[in-house]
Amino acid sequence: MTKESPMRCLSHLCLLILLTACQSQVGSRSPAAELSRLKAVNHAYRTAWLAGDSAAVLRLFASGAILLPHHGDRPIVGLDAIRMFWWPPNGSPTSLTTLDLTTDGADVDGHRGILWGRFALAFSFETEGELRSVRNAGTYLMVLRREPDGEWRITHRMWDDPVAQQN
Repeated sequence: MTKESPMRCLSHLCLLILLTACQSQVGSRSPAAELSRLKAVNHAYRTAWLAGDSAAVLRLFASGAILLPHHGDRPIVGLDAIRMFWWPPNGSPTSLTTLDLTTDGADVDGHRGILWGRFALAFSFETEGELRSVRNAGTYLMVLRREPDGEWRITHRMWDDPVAQQN
């Protein structure tokens, strides 16, 4: 049996303490606290959209996030594709004027969480020199993952709604 140096023993002890502290922090989060954190992500999502802050919206998503749009549209995979889908470079400037999100249910299981509920939104955009307003409502499903930094990020967002009605 070889004898370890005091510095090596100390580094092992520090690593063990760090791992134990990280485990106890993760393990000490109550399900109610985690559900509250999921709902806070949903609130931040709403706030960022209403502020017109695309960077803040995208920061809420995991790097490989997937959008599952309404009406059977193809999935949108990854942050670059999501940016192009919601904010195309040649798209008409769009302003969200209303985004109401209700949470009908939520669940957390370890590092995964889900929220589902209903939404109502209204937005305006200019096309061919004319300002148009659209409103819509429907359902959503949001899947989140707790990242290594402890933050919850959206991995999947799905919504469905009827065809938008012009005001």
